[in-house]
Amino acid sequence: MLLNTGWKLASAGHTIPLVGTCREAPEYGVGVGDFRAFAEDVGAVFFDDHRINAPEVTALLRNVDADIAVSVNWLTVIGHEAIAAFGRGILNAHSGDLPRYRGNACSNWVLLNGERQITLTVHFMDPESLDSGPIVLKRHRPLETETTIGEIYDWLETTAPEMFLEAVNGLEAGTLCPVPQNEDPLASLRCYPRIPSDSLLDWKQGAVSLMRLVKASSRPFAGAYTHWQGRKLVVWDARADSYPCPSLAVPGQVLWRDGTTGNVGVATGDGVLVLRVVQWEGEEKRFAAEVLRSTRARLGFVLDDEVAGLLSGMRNVEERLTEIETALRRLGAG
Repeated sequence: MLLNTGWKLASAGHTIPLVGTCREAPEYGVGVGDFRAFAEDVGAVFFDDHRINAPEVTALLRNVDADIAVSVNWLTVIGHEAIAAFGRGILNAHSGDLPRYRGNACSNWVLLNGERQITLTVHFMDPESLDSGPIVLKRHRPLETETTIGEIYDWLETTAPEMFLEAVNGLEAGTLCPVPQNEDPLASLRCYPRIPSDSLLDWKQGAVSLMRLVKASSRPFAGAYTHWQGRKLVVWDARADSYPCPSLAVPGQVLWRDGTTGNVGVATGDGVLVLRVVQWEGEEKRFAAEVLRSTRARLGFVLDDEVAGLLSGMRNVEERLTEIETALRRLGAG
């Protein structure tokens, strides 16, 4: 996103004297080498250091004498000195409707909450503060039931550069006037980071919630997942449905499979999650019906049974070791 923004600004005639980056997240498609190459192409100074508030870095920022900076997904909160190094300050692109969605993984949380749209906000950064500062532009994208986090990322990738260029041009021409954010704490949702284990499917939850989790965990992330036969099964595509008839089933139970469509229905806390595409960890993606072939299948771990099985296995190993030690002592005595 930021590289596309850089090229967009450069192509429009804006000078880029400095390019900086820090450690990329696993799901990012570009890394430090890409930013270094871009800096070389546009003749910019390059730095790779997350310590943007360190004196040596802020001195570098001041030395380039730039009017404005743009930021996307910088890892740390930026302080007074770094922001003051630029005449107008630093513009940030945030994938959330500020001030309502503030913090981390906002795009994922928007899907999980079932919002009707995702908002990309371009705003000026306030020093030592998270996602605050006057708003310059907003752009919205409607969300459908089938929208995935990957599709949102694709939209952000093309929309952010356009908005940055519009914002820089508008601020330069005086046609855009930044608007302060609502500072009432009750006006915002503080969103916190998500980790891969948050994508574990709890079959006791409702079908809609589980479907949203699948959509919010898909590419470029590792996918929502469950367990079956002691193995991790990733679910890449699924939809929520209701029982076709009055039914009695424990959550996680495979209810039906359709060899024609490749779909498999699984019982949840209040309905059916229809699995479309799944993947054994380390293998190719397949239609769910190619993997789950019986209504006797029950997805998910039964924790007590798993622990009991592990303890039983440990006891068997201990007994076998005791037998081996006894046999070795007898051999030694002989």
